[in-house]
Order: sequence, then C-alpha cells, then structure tokens
Amino acid sequence: MLFYYRPSSKLRVISLMLQRGAQVTPTPTFAEHEVLNVEGSFKRVQALWLRSAEETNDQDNVQTGEVSIKIVEEDDVSETETDSIPASPSGRSSMQERDVRITHLLTDSSSKKRKNKWVVGLDGKEYHYFLSHKKRHSRDGAVHAQIAANMVDGLHQLNFKAFFDIDTLAEISAAAIREGLEKSCALVVLLHNETHESDWCQLEWKIAEELNLPVCVIIDMERSSKAEELARAAAYPSFLQFQWIEYTGMRRREAMEELTLFLTKHTLHSGRAGDDDDAASQKSSEFADSSMFWYEKINILMVWGGLDMTRESHRKYQSRWTLLWYKMVRVSTYICVLTCLTRLVYGHGPAFMDHSSALATLLVHFHLLYAPLQVSKIMNSRLVRRVLTEVLRTGDLSDLYWISKILFYLGALLVPVALLLYVISWEPLFLSELYIGAERTAVEKAFGYGSGLLFLFGIFTHIPLLICVHIMSALVKLMSFVACESAADKLHPQIEALGLKRYLNLRRRAFRFKNVGSVADYEPQTSTLAESGGVCVNASATAIVVTDEAMVGFQEHWQMGWKVYEELNAALWPMQNVQLVWASTCLVVPLCLAIQSQLDPNFVIDRFPGAPPYIFWLNCLRLAWIWVQGPVFILIEFAFETLVTVRLRSVAGQISEIVFTKPTTRPVIDSIVKLKQPSRFSSLRIPATPCTLIALLLLFLASAVPWGFVRFEVNS
Repeated sequence: MLFYYRPSSKLRVISLMLQRGAQVTPTPTFAEHEVLNVEGSFKRVQALWLRSAEETNDQDNVQTGEVSIKIVEEDDVSETETDSIPASPSGRSSMQERDVRITHLLTDSSSKKRKNKWVVGLDGKEYHYFLSHKKRHSRDGAVHAQIAANMVDGLHQLNFKAFFDIDTLAEISAAAIREGLEKSCALVVLLHNETHESDWCQLEWKIAEELNLPVCVIIDMERSSKAEELARAAAYPSFLQFQWIEYTGMRRREAMEELTLFLTKHTLHSGRAGDDDDAASQKSSEFADSSMFWYEKINILMVWGGLDMTRESHRKYQSRWTLLWYKMVRVSTYICVLTCLTRLVYGHGPAFMDHSSALATLLVHFHLLYAPLQVSKIMNSRLVRRVLTEVLRTGDLSDLYWISKILFYLGALLVPVALLLYVISWEPLFLSELYIGAERTAVEKAFGYGSGLLFLFGIFTHIPLLICVHIMSALVKLMSFVACESAADKLHPQIEALGLKRYLNLRRRAFRFKNVGSVADYEPQTSTLAESGGVCVNASATAIVVTDEAMVGFQEHWQMGWKVYEELNAALWPMQNVQLVWASTCLVVPLCLAIQSQLDPNFVIDRFPGAPPYIFWLNCLRLAWIWVQGPVFILIEFAFETLVTVRLRSVAGQISEIVFTKPTTRPVIDSIVKLKQPSRFSSLRIPATPCTLIALLLLFLASAVPWGFVRFEVNS
C-alpha cells in the first residue's frame, strides 16, 4: 500500500503511526530542495521513528490495515482531532485534498489530546546543530551556500533545528558565533578545498573544540581531495572522532541519510516534553549529567563528599545550594591543609606527636586537593566519553554496573567505620583541656579548639570524598579494558550482537547440552582432549570461522582499544604518584617512631601522665590509623589494577579459543592478543600482577615490625 503526501506550510502532522510494511512515497510535486532527499533516506528515518514508538509502548496506536494521523492547524496546536484514514485508494484520494508535512513525535497512549513534542536537544539547548560552511567558492560560486540551505531546509522537515547564519545571525561577530555554538548540541561542517581559508570557519572549529561538541564532517568529494583535507584536519582532533560523510551529486541522498542518523544519535533525546518546556529541558540536562553505567547511589557519596563531576557546559543546571556545598567542601580542605602545615611547622602543641605522622596527615589532605580534580577531568574527558559510547554500543553494561554496586556498598561500609575511627582518635586531642594541658598558652588552646571545630566539619566530608575518589579511580581502570574487549565484536556478527562473554557462555552451554542426553547425565567438561575426536572440548564448542575482513577489522579495533587503555592508565599516573608518596610516608611512621624512641630517652607516646587513660589509648589508635590508611588504599587501588590485567589476559584467552579451528589465523591472533606487559601502576610503572600484589601486602605486614621498638609508656 502506498501513502502519498506533499509538503505545505499551513498544515502539520503531529503524530504518524504507520502500518507495519507500509511505504511512504513522495509525489512528483515534492520540491528537491525541501525533501531531504526522502526517496533514499526516509525509510531509515521511518524505522528509527517506529522503533522509538515501540520503546515507549505506543504499539496500541498502530492499527492493522490503516494509518492513524493527527492533523493540526498551525494557528491552534492545543486542540487536535484524530482522523483514521484507511490505507486504500479512497484514503489516498482523501489525503490528496490536504497537504501535510511529516514530523515525528512520541504520543502518549494514556491521553490522546495531551500536547507532546520533541525535547529540542540533549542538554536542553536551543539548536540541534550548528552548520559551519564557506558560502562562496572561487570556481563554482555560491554552490555550497545552496547545498547548505538545502540541508537545513530538509532537516527542518524532520524537526531538526539549526543555527544557520542566514536564518539566525543578524550581525556576524565572534561573540554571536560562540553563543550559537554554546546553544548547539553538535557541529556540522560542510567541507571543501577552500573552507579552511575562511577565518570565521576556523573560529567556529576552535570554539567547538573548546566546548567538546561532537563534529560531523561532510566533505564535497567533487571539489576537494579527502587526503588533503584529512591532513589539514589534524589540527582539529574532534574532526577525526567520527566517520566523514562523502557528498557527491550522485550520492546526496545517502549523505543526507547518514547526516540524519548522526543527528538522531547525538542530539535527540527521546523523552516527552510536557506542558512546561523548562521542566523538560531541566530533565534532559539531568539525564546528560547522570552516569550511564555506574550504580546511581554512588552519586549520594559524591555529593556528600563534594566530588564535583559536573561538566562546565552542564554546571548552569546544578542547584545553587549544591554548587555552594562543593565550594564549602573545597574551602574546608584548604583550611585543613593550612592547619596541618601549621602544626607541622610549629612542632608542638595539640595532636602533635612526631614529624612523620604530622607529615602523613598533611599529605592525605594534599591528595584530597589534587585527586578529585584529576578524577573529574578524566571522567569528563573526550577519551572516557568515547569509551562509554563503545560500551553503550556493545550493550555490555552489566559488569561495570555490578562492580560499581559492590564498590558502593563497600564504600558505604567504610565511611561510618572511618568516621568513627577519626572522631574517636582525633577529637579528644583537639578539645580535651586535660590533653592540651593547663600550662599551654592561650594561643595554643585557641589553636586546639579551633582545629577541633574545623575538624568536625571537614572530617564528615573528607572521608566520603576520599572513598569516592578511589571508587571512581577503580571504575576508570575497569573501563580501560572495555575498548580492547569490544574489539572481539569484529570477529563475527554473533559476537557483536551478544558480546564476547555472553557468546562464549551460550555456545558452551549449547554444546554441553547437545552432547549430554539429559541434565542428570551431565558431567563437567575439562580442557583435555576428548577421547573420541581428539579435539579440545571448549574450543570445539566455541570456535568460529573468521574471515580475512573480520581479522583486519579486529586488528584495527584491538590496536585502537589498546591505545585507549594505555592513555587512561597514563591519565591516572599523576594522582597515583601523589598517593604513592602519601602511602610511603604512612608506611614508615612506625619506623620513625622506633628510631625516635631509641635516640631520644625522653620520647614516649604517653606524654601526659595527668590525662585520663583513654587519652593514651586513643592516641595510639590515631597513630595506628595514620599508619594503616595510606597502604590500605594503595592495596585496594593495586588490586583493581591487577584485576584489569587478569581480565585482559582472560579476553586474550577467549579470543584465542574462538579461532581455534582456523590454524592460519591463529598466529595472527597470538601476535595481536599477546600482552607484552601487564597494567602499570604510577609513573614508576610497577607491574600490576598477582605476584606484585602479594609482595606489596608482605611489605605492609613487615612495616609493623618497628612497633615492637616504640616506647609507649614511661616504664616500658
């Protein structure tokens, strides 16, 4: 069945539900510059629309044998009526009486008269895309200006709103261009061999680079060389993030189809907008800010600890109270650093025992100053967003989600325990007059009481902040191998559809049940050769035939994934260096106390005989906690680094298992997948292996030996 339509400026179709299998064909009067080349691209766009309708449970509106259409006069959008038009010649003739323009909108099945529409953009922005182009060509004149206008008009038919200088700008200026890019979700560049000569275009590209906008490049293959333009584009890394769209007169429809799919993926938010546009924009911005892969309750710890993960472009959607809280936590960290530094330089007074423990306390606050900024920078970087895009494409979110959930509950357990230890072991040292001593000066007493009051506020934010930083660091490590693991999708379409882990599990399960008569007869398979065929059971169960093209694609994506893996690990090294210095200082605290006990006859932990006994035990607890905290966090970080190494080796073994039955490709797989080195920790490049983890654990236990030589009491 065919359904004919023509464009019109007076009428507007708000909702279209097509019968499955129906076709939409433009009439001969459909102007080419208005079409968006519907003949070649409308089928794909129609499929996207129908898929969105199915995802929102609107299948009830799809009627068998008919097309349901809402026609609305532009003068009155709120009052609508639904006409059910049979997909028949009579229905076709009735539709020819009225001109319509087709746009897509998700309908609400609970209320047919509710006013629904697309949210404009992902971040609640005003424009879907910013079109960058050079209007005149030295040889062909204004041909590209006409191509750009045709694109904008065609995309407007599908409700994509553009920032187009002819329609939007009254006066061209750098400020107006920046404002337009800030209000746009993406940048579309119409590129030819003279576009780079335009100063305005170069300004637009630089601003888009600063704003981290996704860039879609449409290159005119008839008037430029792709190799030359790729060489020029090296100055703008964002130009190389996505595949370029090749535009020629013969494939203009395919180019417009690819552009439509790009904008659909990177700008449209498939939520509904109710009667309040601002609420819809706010909801959209919250969706963009929220994490798409970790356990959502981690955000509670992050807000509590003041870990600000908000991008600059999304900061305006944050509550003023939330931003104020982030600033207060940041200021309190600086105050704590100054307090610890003063105590270290002053050399005596409340809570001062020795320079090593005071230095370790100072370094943890330096770690809290630097680590949140570094983690936030990494999580908001283009590299991580590219990894997340790959994760969302493969659909393998379960591992990251469940690991983040385990980390959250582990952090939720550590936070109250650490808070209790800090409050019990530190607070009496600041607020107890018996511990401070009556002989102390008024300045020393004021310093003790003031430090105690600041401590009460700082400690309740610094502990969640410290734990959240290490949770985020662990998640970055786990994300680093995702790009390598997703390279296996190129080996076979089934792996791309299921994911490597699910594919192997399903194939093994199917093989075992096929070769076992019933579940009761099932016996665990081993990796030894089967007596009958002499073939490895696991390999025969999971092996596939890999084509040469698939091998080339796998090799390219594996190398790209390995590069992402190394870059993410290198981005964590500065933070790990600071953490390593802090942990090393904590580790030598018992040794420094033992040396001081042997060299100074007057040194003793219990320096205040007149104080209550609990003060002595709390002071010992404080020193023990200073010694433990740094190495414990290092061991946790290193354990996740080791887990990444184990996972990568597991992926290598699984890929090797898949291509078992094709010996010609086995050497290629081995050369690609073989790990030359494990994951590295910090700039020292400490190999993250289980053996190294055990060695670090033994080193931590050995650091407890000097406690036996520390003088705790006068008579000891």
